[in-house]
Amino acid sequence: MPRVPEEVIQDVLQATDIVDLVSSYFPLKRAGKDYRANCPFHQEKTPSFYVIPNKQSYHCFGCGAGGSALRFVMQYENLDFPTALKKLADRAGVILPDDPVNDAESARRHQHRSRLLRVLAEATTFFQDQLHRSPEAAVARDYWKGRGLSSEHARNWQIGYAPGNLSPLATWAKSKGFSARNLIDAGLASLRKEDNPQEGIYARFRARLMFPIHNDYGDVIAFSGRILDPDAKTAKYVNSPETSLFTKGKTLFGLHRAKRPILKQGYALICEGQMDLIACVSAGFDHAIAPLGTSLTPEHARLLKRHTDKVVLCYDGDTAGAKAADRAFRELSHSGLAVEVAPMPENEDPDSFIRGCGADAFAAHIAASRPYFDFFFARRADSLRTGDLANRTEVAREAAAALAHVNDAILRETQLQQVALRLQLAPDLIRNEMRRAIQRLQAEAARPAALGGDRQDNAPPEVDTPHDPMRSLMVSLAALACNSPDARQQIADSPGSPWPDLPGSHLLRLVLDSPIKAGSESAVNAFLATLESRDEATLRASLRDLEQVDNRAAATEHLYALHQALSRQRRQEITARLRQPGLPLSEIESLTKELLDLQKPLANPSPRAAAAAPPASPEPDDEDPF
Repeated sequence: MPRVPEEVIQDVLQATDIVDLVSSYFPLKRAGKDYRANCPFHQEKTPSFYVIPNKQSYHCFGCGAGGSALRFVMQYENLDFPTALKKLADRAGVILPDDPVNDAESARRHQHRSRLLRVLAEATTFFQDQLHRSPEAAVARDYWKGRGLSSEHARNWQIGYAPGNLSPLATWAKSKGFSARNLIDAGLASLRKEDNPQEGIYARFRARLMFPIHNDYGDVIAFSGRILDPDAKTAKYVNSPETSLFTKGKTLFGLHRAKRPILKQGYALICEGQMDLIACVSAGFDHAIAPLGTSLTPEHARLLKRHTDKVVLCYDGDTAGAKAADRAFRELSHSGLAVEVAPMPENEDPDSFIRGCGADAFAAHIAASRPYFDFFFARRADSLRTGDLANRTEVAREAAAALAHVNDAILRETQLQQVALRLQLAPDLIRNEMRRAIQRLQAEAARPAALGGDRQDNAPPEVDTPHDPMRSLMVSLAALACNSPDARQQIADSPGSPWPDLPGSHLLRLVLDSPIKAGSESAVNAFLATLESRDEATLRASLRDLEQVDNRAAATEHLYALHQALSRQRRQEITARLRQPGLPLSEIESLTKELLDLQKPLANPSPRAAAAAPPASPEPDDEDPF
């Protein structure tokens, strides 16, 4: 991506509400005029992470992490600047300079996408209102409470209820200005007869508990609806049809919220359904995700590989759950993920287990997860116990076929040795069978190569706390130049500005060289977003310290203190030079005159300037430089 003009970054940040953005990743609680939560960037028990709406920024008073919406996405999702900016731009509907929206058709597609996102966002609110207010939704509320979940959980997950007929949905759509075509394109309705639109439409979701499905940016792109009538002759879950926004095989439920917890835990916990996932997260296992009623796909595996190297499968302990674990292992291993399995006890799923046994018991169960091949052989223990050669051969071939999907050579060889030991067979026999299985796989349609890359360290930026008083002055001047046009001009006109030889001067130079509109919150946020994380954190800390000051007066005081400090520093240098023997008389005279001139501004420093100035090294009043 070429360099993006700051006005474009400003457009993206202005179109992004940081409270909406952050709350799409994890819940925030109101704290006066701000919002707060436990910091996602370090472990803490008392919330010190604040989102400040009027500044459109966030700050953690515990670890120092902070910045704009753009910096948050970079930190939380472990993304570089261009990728994070593109994510926010797409979310906000802002076209970046290199976006291929150069013709009427591309512009139409972009407009269509923005319209669908709006329809789905508004529909989420509509379904939520139905759940909490509609008399018809009493059965849904009872079901939700019966699963041990509260209204707060429902709001946190944006759970809703779809009415049993089209009328409420149609009335709502009309009030919002949405057409029948908008509802069809968003997957909320379908034509009664595909070849005859005059026959009208019907609601795709009827009398169902509605789970919004989000993309990586936290936008709602589809829904999954659960039937509430146990006797209904219809599918238990119905997902939105695939649209330009939603592909079931490329979407994992809850991943938009689980990315950071997965990085913290070091693995992803994979459940089979939405209710299991919500139960896990409500019990504190916020690194849980789930596919949408489908087996894991290569695209799912590649998504996960971006965030972790390990997964734990928490599937039902029945035959269907075991087969699902086998299929998941094949796809996940091919992308280089280490797979462990924590099968649930018979007739239990994560939701029922947590409600019946508690979160601590579930944590112990997950901690006891086993590598996939331990799970594989445990299921085939009876076949191996008989000693029947045919059974042993069949298990060996199944194990070799599973090994063929392991893409990491070292991991594959390690697991092969373990398989051979368990089967009491020579490793070469397993290896030869595995190679034949690989050849069969290669003869099939080629699988896409696994994506990934080195994971970056995503530690929060360390604030560059200036212990050097001179550096502190330079950082404060840079912050004042951001805060006020008058202060910026005053600093720029000061002799020597931006004092390139002083520590911290690079920040002042960056501010003065930027076309930033000083005093504009959005312009300053856009400028700060272009800085290195350490520099952004340093400047933001100084901006917070200067929130209640008169910027022009503070600039005058800081400039006075800086020039006093520079004079004092030069005086010390001259004094040291004059002590050296053998100086020419002309140099002595020149240095003496400069020393006398430097003493003038030091005569009556103002109390505020004196307090801001770096302390001078002690010099005896009667010291003779000669």
